Amino acid sequence: MTGVARRFGSTALIFLLGTAASRLLGLALLPIYVRMLSPAQYGEYDLWMTLINFAAPIAFFQVWDGIYRYYFDLASPTALVTNGLILMGIGASIFVTISTTLFVAWNAPAPLTLFLYGSSLSIQYFLGYLARAELRNTLFVLSGVVNTLVGACASVALLNWTELGISGIFIGMTVGNAVQIGTIAIVMRPLRMLEWSARDQALQRRLLRFSLPLCLASTAYWLLTGFTRFALVKFDDQTANGLFAVADRFGFAVTLTSTVIVYAWQELVYSEHGEPDSRRRRASFLQWLVAGVLLVGAASTVIVALLFDWVISPNFSRAYALVPMTLLAAVMNTISNLIGVVLMSDLRTATLLVSTTVGAVVNVVLCLVLIPRWGAAGGAVALLIGLTTMTFLRVLEGRRQEVLASLGWPAGCAAVGLVCSIAAYLSRMPSAQFAMAALILVSSCFVATHVHRAMRPPAPGA
Repeated sequence: MTGVARRFGSTALIFLLGTAASRLLGLALLPIYVRMLSPAQYGEYDLWMTLINFAAPIAFFQVWDGIYRYYFDLASPTALVTNGLILMGIGASIFVTISTTLFVAWNAPAPLTLFLYGSSLSIQYFLGYLARAELRNTLFVLSGVVNTLVGACASVALLNWTELGISGIFIGMTVGNAVQIGTIAIVMRPLRMLEWSARDQALQRRLLRFSLPLCLASTAYWLLTGFTRFALVKFDDQTANGLFAVADRFGFAVTLTSTVIVYAWQELVYSEHGEPDSRRRRASFLQWLVAGVLLVGAASTVIVALLFDWVISPNFSRAYALVPMTLLAAVMNTISNLIGVVLMSDLRTATLLVSTTVGAVVNVVLCLVLIPRWGAAGGAVALLIGLTTMTFLRVLEGRRQEVLASLGWPAGCAAVGLVCSIAAYLSRMPSAQFAMAALILVSSCFVATHVHRAMRPPAPGA
């Protein structure tokens, strides 16, 4: 386990430094946006962000996932990149059709702006995964930080100095994506990997066989997460969606942890696939990752309780009660993603589709029942139960495939801490919240000590 931990730790550190900077900047934008936009405007922005982030990867077949998976198996990247770009070209025409349909059906505020944002997002995904596949993690992370910084500055400037409204935010994010695309393209020169003679329909079908089930899983995942926004707008209003969106943003630390761990875990699992004893080592290390995610969820709950009134406009004060449910949902989502990476490594994408679909059905049914009665709170409850269902099914499959060991006492203790943190959060008692913060700090030091021991090389002669 030592080698696994050391390799995972070195990769995760790179992603942590860059991702933390990007996420912190994104969190800093939240109080700015909630003061410059009404709850209804913020809800409309969040709805279109959700729709575009869903539609663009589906239209492009999420081909970057297939390229990343097979990059470690094939000797030359030329064929992969060439055939991946061919599929991206086909996907571009599909995205035109999908986006036009969405814009007409939903009366989009700025169709061209949204289309350019979705297109730039897909190209950024492709080049970002290519950089990660070539283990240029520093390039990927630093260009992502520049992307976030440029996009944030441009968005805030357009909100302040123009009357573009939420369109200004999407223009700013498109500019940020373009900067990251240009940076990676200049450094890596991906067009040098393009050879028309490397066209291979068999490889294209292989990429699609891997990626299409993930597209279906993404569709189900949108029904599991994005449908909540749609249902809130349909059965309540944009204000309810704005409150839900703000509560959801407070999963910052969990989302940061998820991004860092999943990126590093994905690289480790894919590169080690097929090595002797890799399955046992991954299962052992995964239980510590799950405990860490639960502990981050507990810490996030206490931190949000102490900071909420400082950073959020009074117009969004009703979002406070929704935060525990959205934080728990983020924890469940992260755990399911960790298990999902291992299942994808074994090419079990159909298994991911089944668990995501079941969770989506649960969420959709509960949204239709609970949102008309409870509004944003009903949406948060439906989301939490849907994600918990998906996670439970993946845990069962992970145990059946022997990719997940018994979670043991570390995860159990962290889970108890998470429950106690939520109780302190809901009590609105600063003394209880500070007590939980101290307890979590001590627990974090204990877990860090054990992880450090796991990462140390064995003693000579051991």
